[in-house]
Amino acid sequence: MQIWVDSALFIVAGLASMVDTIAGGGGLMVVPALLLSGLSPAMALGTNKFQATFGCGMSAGMFVRAGKISWEDMRIGVYCSFVGASIGTLAILHMHPDFLKKIIPIVVLLVLIYMLSFKDAGHIERKSRMRYPIFMLVFGSLLGFYDGFFGPGTGSFWVALMIALLGWNIK
Repeated sequence: MQIWVDSALFIVAGLASMVDTIAGGGGLMVVPALLLSGLSPAMALGTNKFQATFGCGMSAGMFVRAGKISWEDMRIGVYCSFVGASIGTLAILHMHPDFLKKIIPIVVLLVLIYMLSFKDAGHIERKSRMRYPIFMLVFGSLLGFYDGFFGPGTGSFWVALMIALLGWNIK
């Protein structure tokens, strides 16, 4: 029986990595699969975060090497995200597993609905509404917390907020 569970997880992980590469949100597939396999909520979220860290790190490294982003520009956001994620991780560890089992499917569904509803938002021109350092301080901390607490969809939230508040576009 375990071979079937392991095989199913392998397939879901492969599909999720393809989805992450194309559009992000692979964690929306991985977290439910890990929960269905019998992992505790904290272990499922941690396992997802562990694998997502490598994908995110590789993507960031490629953008830096290509000259699309610079460490100097992102430093404040990285630091604030790290602090927020650490607090989010500590928060999840102090929550009762039964409560997490109830809220995780709801959060997965809400993030999925958001991602499907706003998939073309990056093609809308906007004006900057916030200074970059303030944006990074506020949203780096908040999105970091969300990422440490739950995770799936964080990249999409970053993009949506950068478009809405900093005026960026992804054309």
